[in-house]
Amino acid sequence: MSKHLKPVFLLGMMGSGKTTYGKKLANRLQRTWIDLDQAIESDTGLSIPSLFQRGEEHFRFEETRVLREIVSKSGLVISCGGGTPCFHGNIEWMNNQGTTIYLQMPPKAIWSRMKSNAGDRPLLAGLTEEQQLEKLEQLHTAREPFYAQAKHIVSGLSVSVKLLEDVLVYDNQA
Repeated sequence: MSKHLKPVFLLGMMGSGKTTYGKKLANRLQRTWIDLDQAIESDTGLSIPSLFQRGEEHFRFEETRVLREIVSKSGLVISCGGGTPCFHGNIEWMNNQGTTIYLQMPPKAIWSRMKSNAGDRPLLAGLTEEQQLEKLEQLHTAREPFYAQAKHIVSGLSVSVKLLEDVLVYDNQA
């Protein structure tokens, strides 16, 4: 009988590398990678901006519902949305389900990494560059207490697939 592999949840601010490293880690471990936002869009038939137009609370409800449904599959590597851990008890739930890894990045580093397409992000759309950085700093301050509850915290400035794999070996997940 094969061992049920617990999910790996990558957490952090938008632009912190969750998608990039989620894909690479899943490939290295021969697991399935899921981008939670893409799973939400596929499940609801609506884009993330369209869901946000119905209100953030509506989006967060759908996000939590889809997150909890997809985890029934074994061994997923899930790149979560930036706010996922902050609502509906999701951080506690994810910690109970598998391994949570926070890719920690300072807001200025995130903004410099993503400023060319920051307007595509629903929470930053329509803001000036100065307002985008200010918004990222506010989001970071509000979300940090949730991110800090992750089982593992890794610097997004020096993250590597090998480092993430080592975290999972430590957690008996690889």
